Amino acid sequence: MGTFPRRLFASQEYLAKHKRIQDPGELAEHSCIRGVHGELVSEWELRRERERRIVKVGGIASANSVGMLAKLSKEGMGIAILPDFLASHPGFGDGLVRVLSDWEAVPAHIFAVTPSEMQSARIRKLVSFLKEHFEAMLNELSSRRKS
Repeated sequence: MGTFPRRLFASQEYLAKHKRIQDPGELAEHSCIRGVHGELVSEWELRRERERRIVKVGGIASANSVGMLAKLSKEGMGIAILPDFLASHPGFGDGLVRVLSDWEAVPAHIFAVTPSEMQSARIRKLVSFLKEHFEAMLNELSSRRKS
């Protein structure tokens, strides 16, 4: 249905207490808040234009919810990979700061999974509507972060 970029974020509190990061390899020296996708994610794939780096990361905090990753980062527990709209959301990561601003994580994709190829007209219409409006909604949320 859609794709959205994910970037690295940390709280101002965390950044004030730790050495400034200028290269993805330096993430190994920081507390990174890792996601759990079946197992704990210990490597982050980062991209800058055509350059690609896989870095090993560690830290004391982890979560299986991207919302919780944002909340833990906001509390100063470390650096997290988040979508822009969540990093700026008042209930989750409001106030987080981009880290390594010229690098991005692998984008996330959203899929509409249905139980059968024999979809009803209502389901097809709903999926079509969501796909059509998803990108516009993400653009709006991302532009709010920039303003």
